[in-house]
This record gives sequence, structure tokens and C-alpha cells, in this order.
Amino acid sequence: MGSIPIIMVNKNELYKNNIASLAENRGMTASS
Repeated sequence: MGSIPIIMVNKNELYKNNIASLAENRGMTASS
């Protein structure tokens, strides 16, 4: 049970990283 919060945090980090990657990709596409 103690690992569930860790998984949630990891998912949240992945989600944030995914948003950052999408923003970067959009920026690169826009500058291209």
C-alpha cells in the first residue's frame, strides 16, 4: 500500500514531463 503514493507521484512527474515535452515540440514546430 505504501507504494501507491509513489506511483501517483511518478505518474504526476511523467504527466508534467509529457506536458513540457509537448510544449517544447510545439515551440520547435512553431520556430520551424
